Amino acid sequence: MIIPDNLKKGDAVALISPSGRVDKDVITLTENFLTEWGLIVKTGKHASGEYHVFSGRKEDRLSDLQEALDDIDVKAIFCVRGG
Repeated sequence: MIIPDNLKKGDAVALISPSGRVDKDVITLTENFLTEWGLIVKTGKHASGEYHVFSGRKEDRLSDLQEALDDIDVKAIFCVRGG
C-alpha cells in the first residue's frame, strides 16, 4: 500500500468538479480556505463550468481530472462536487 506524505505549506493541490455544476462562490470559498492553509491551489478550467446539470461536458471534466493527475507538482486532488 502506498501512503502519501502529509500536505504541508507550499504544496500544490488541484481543485476540480468531476460531476455536478458548482456555484462560482463555492469554488472561491474553497480556494480561499485551501490558500489559508498555505497550499497552492490549481483550479480546473471547468470547475465552475455549466453543461446541463454538470460542471462541463464529459470530455471537459475528464480533461480537468487528467491534467491534475498528470501534474507532477500536485500532491492532492480535491473534488468540489462528485468524485
